[in-house]
Amino acid sequence: MFGLCTAWTAHQANGETANGKASDAVAFKNLAAAAGGADKIAAYCATILQSPSPTVVPGQPTAQQTPASTSHPTGKPSSLPTQANTNHPTGKPATLPTKA
Repeated sequence: MFGLCTAWTAHQANGETANGKASDAVAFKNLAAAAGGADKIAAYCATILQSPSPTVVPGQPTAQQTPASTSHPTGKPSSLPTQANTNHPTGKPATLPTKA
């Protein structure tokens, strides 16, 4: 929402765009919905823009990475399966799907 509020603030400072449709854009409608109404966008964005935004470095993760789960085996299997999967159908389907 930080970027949307930044765009909204710039829009307010510069007025309507050349085609006058900026307030009809889906992004601004979504911002109004998040703010609780178009008349509450200014207060909502003031709060959003005052909070410190996280520093984003391109190519770097934005959240702390968790180590890979150790419950999943790694490497080659030590033996082959003893039984084929009998739940998987084989051959051609008896009937073809129809278009809806």
